[in-house]
Amino acid sequence: MNITEIERLIENFSALTGMDILLVDSKFRTLAFDNSHTLQWCNAIHTVEETKDTCMSSDIAALRQVEEIRDLYFYKCAFGVTSAVCPIFDRDAIDGYLVVTIGFDPDTDDRAMISSARHIVPALGYDTLARGISMTGKKQKRDFAACEQIIRIICRYIEDNRLLSELNQSVPGLIKQYIDRNIAQKITLADISLQLHYSAVTLTEQFRRAYGMSIMTYVMKERLRMSEKLLIRDNMTVGDVAEACGFSDAAYFSRCFSSEHKVSPKKWKEREKRKKMEANNSNIDAE
Repeated sequence: MNITEIERLIENFSALTGMDILLVDSKFRTLAFDNSHTLQWCNAIHTVEETKDTCMSSDIAALRQVEEIRDLYFYKCAFGVTSAVCPIFDRDAIDGYLVVTIGFDPDTDDRAMISSARHIVPALGYDTLARGISMTGKKQKRDFAACEQIIRIICRYIEDNRLLSELNQSVPGLIKQYIDRNIAQKITLADISLQLHYSAVTLTEQFRRAYGMSIMTYVMKERLRMSEKLLIRDNMTVGDVAEACGFSDAAYFSRCFSSEHKVSPKKWKEREKRKKMEANNSNIDAE
């Protein structure tokens, strides 16, 4: 089985369960992930950058716990979200871990959760947290039992097929993978660091050595490259393209695009449309 197939396995699990899933190696380095179903509560928490370090510390502590007990382990992060970590073995050695974000216990007290989160990070806004927790459903006890069974099955499947050896990607490659999957969203070094469990300094240095540019320069190049393809679509305005490519607003997108191409997105769109019409007319004439 190749990388694409194991990534599909993880993506399918996330799509079916609505849970984020992360596969890491024995040194806690990310190998594959799907974070397309991040809990609204987590999104609310992460509106303050410092909370991401707190969440990472909870994950690392749980991984170290599983390293010792060598069995599946449920844990709560500092902000009350329950996740599960299950070891993946290669003979008697732990080869990696599967981490699944499950959600809230059925007995979770919303007000207590909000109060606790604001005690840990006072900068968190009450209204933002209240909206986040109201949009995050609670799991029942049977859900946790079902998750445990499915997680163990997936880990055994990975073990039996020795799949981890096929996911030995470089750190720069993992960075590009994260960017490509999240190009329409806000991307920061802190986000990438949280996902890959590397410091921002390490990520920046390794990416620059591999590709000769900074991470954020690559993000901008990819967004502009994507915008060139979308601008030629008749059903997309400049504002639509800006949003789809992860720019904060159309004005900022226009400035970045004009700086790169020496022409505005609107004029680029008009020019490419004329080229397409001329090409079509030429084909008709040839017939």
